[in-house]
Amino acid sequence: MSVFGDLASYYDLLYADKNYREEAAYVEGLFQRFGIPGKRLLSLGCGTGAHDLEMVRNGYQTTGVDVSANMLELAHQKHAALELEEHKKMSFHQGDMRTWRNEQQFDGIMSLFHVVSYQTSQSDLEQSFTTFRQHLVPGGIAVFDCWYGPAVLTDRPGNREKTWENDLLKVHRSTRAEMVFDENTVEVHFDIDITDKKQQTSQQLQELHRMRYLFLPELKLLTQQANLELLHHEQWMTGAPLNDSTWYATLVCRAI
Repeated sequence: MSVFGDLASYYDLLYADKNYREEAAYVEGLFQRFGIPGKRLLSLGCGTGAHDLEMVRNGYQTTGVDVSANMLELAHQKHAALELEEHKKMSFHQGDMRTWRNEQQFDGIMSLFHVVSYQTSQSDLEQSFTTFRQHLVPGGIAVFDCWYGPAVLTDRPGNREKTWENDLLKVHRSTRAEMVFDENTVEVHFDIDITDKKQQTSQQLQELHRMRYLFLPELKLLTQQANLELLHHEQWMTGAPLNDSTWYATLVCRAI
């Protein structure tokens, strides 16, 4: 089983109800609020590039990085279909956020949809925040989200079922979660059934996603060690203070 392997082909259908435009506007608001010095963005864990495209439409230039070749193939397909002005403001690269390096520095970094929580070991996290710092100009702003530990422990993940469909496909996903307490992680098992309505065929996929839930003291230490200043934290999208029912935390830091 792999993360976003064969399932990448169905990723945009699975998250068709996700409002990327609204989320991009939220992230831009944080960039502006905390004084991003320019319009060059690095998107770590860019997936199929949906957030990147919305940020380009908001006037930014984006460089997307993702570890999944399958996800990037979809991003490149979207990229190729864009009009010239949008096309030339976006690029995509395959790479691991822990080790990816580029000579360019950026005014801002966004790492969204819990990409930081996919970094499950202490070394993974330290390397990822080093990547943040090495690719930010002094005063550059990073915005990221993660699973928030107090809420995960209070409102523990359970089993879920969800179905998505369009005229061609029907996708049913069963989710089973297992807590690994001594590692502060959750193992999320996905069983996916895909039905091709036209061909009347079906396919079954499985994926395992290991997720790290994080606490503010360790996030403060991780950013400090990477020479970043943790400026702000709040609930994802709402702006409300974090509490033990907040599964998704948004954090803002600045390169010192």
